[in-house]
Amino acid sequence: SSDKSTCKECLSVLKGCHASNLKKHLKQHDELFDEFIENQELITQNSSKFQVKIDALVRLNYEIKVNITQKKVINACVELVTVNGRPYSKLNDSGFKKILNPMLCGFKNKIILNSTSISSNLGLLAPFFQEK
Repeated sequence: SSDKSTCKECLSVLKGCHASNLKKHLKQHDELFDEFIENQELITQNSSKFQVKIDALVRLNYEIKVNITQKKVINACVELVTVNGRPYSKLNDSGFKKILNPMLCGFKNKIILNSTSISSNLGLLAPFFQEK
């Protein structure tokens, strides 16, 4: 993954892929910025309609039991950063933790899954794989 973006309109190279940097640059291109704002307003309108439905579901507050092993959870985290190409930092995101932690609490053997622990696991596995 790169920490730079290139504007398709003027070919300027921008540091980082952060939305605020990209939006700030887009202001230099009036027509594109106007189109962006229109699209953003449409998304906001549609998401507020969708949010009402989500809020109704959340009030139901379903609780489920998940049948999964520690090995499957660890392998899924490894897959996120290897096969799916996600950065290790995604494993530390608060939203990801809110999904993952209830499962981890259900295991008898307590494990910690974060960027450091998954990186360590990959380091231990590396000698068993060769580059293609």
